[in-house]
Amino acid sequence: MPRSITVTLCASVAALSAASAGAQQQIVDPDFTTSVEHPAYTASGPMVAIDESHNNLHTASGQYKPFADLLTSDGYRVSALTRKFEPGVFTGIDVLVIANANARSFTAPAFTEAECDAVRDWVRDGGSLLLISDHAPFGTSAANLAERFGVTMGKGWVAGPPGSILLLNLSNLAREAPTTDDLDAEAASRNPTAPKGTPGAHSVAATGRTQGLAFTFGKGRIVVLGEAAMFSAQVVTLPQGDRQVTFKAGMNAPGNDDRQFALNVVHWLSGILQ
Repeated sequence: MPRSITVTLCASVAALSAASAGAQQQIVDPDFTTSVEHPAYTASGPMVAIDESHNNLHTASGQYKPFADLLTSDGYRVSALTRKFEPGVFTGIDVLVIANANARSFTAPAFTEAECDAVRDWVRDGGSLLLISDHAPFGTSAANLAERFGVTMGKGWVAGPPGSILLLNLSNLAREAPTTDDLDAEAASRNPTAPKGTPGAHSVAATGRTQGLAFTFGKGRIVVLGEAAMFSAQVVTLPQGDRQVTFKAGMNAPGNDDRQFALNVVHWLSGILQ
């Protein structure tokens, strides 16, 4: 029996302070530095293609522009992939990034079965895939593609195949809320100025789960992550009572090294790191 590895598809922890997930505003941080002092490649680096053909929330010219610019500074050639997936479309691509493909449905996939087969065959023959899905509905949108690699995405979690390496273990205190209403209820139960509910009544423990795994597939490599914001650089504004709170989220957030983590992930996918 293959062992099960759970990966939670998370909203940002900071979202627990939001009165409503729909009220937040996010912009790309104009002050984020994407320069790399010692680029991994000095000429004609590997081609990284960022998918923009499946209603993706994160694109090379949008919320993933800081990620695209960082990789460019590191010597990679970065482009947007605007064509649907089919045999031959990946010619010349070394690393394919799919971040939050969106079917705009809690039940339908973003990819056709033929597209899933095309990606699977390309990775098996030596391609590298970075697949990222946030909380619902993004897990459902990418579920059929993930299944081609032995990964099952459900409501907020995925299960990985044997041989996977856990990248981002969650703490024993982490909780998972299945819907935005539950997320808001959890936030309200922890707000000292609002009527309290029971903390934990609208969530389940996420003990033993992880937000990322990496494994080989045939001749290729795959990294699956349950959070897209860590490779962005956003300035987020949230309502909090009668005022607004602004903070940085992603590679620009103080106290983390997501910038280097992003480079490390792509370095492994492109073969620099073994």
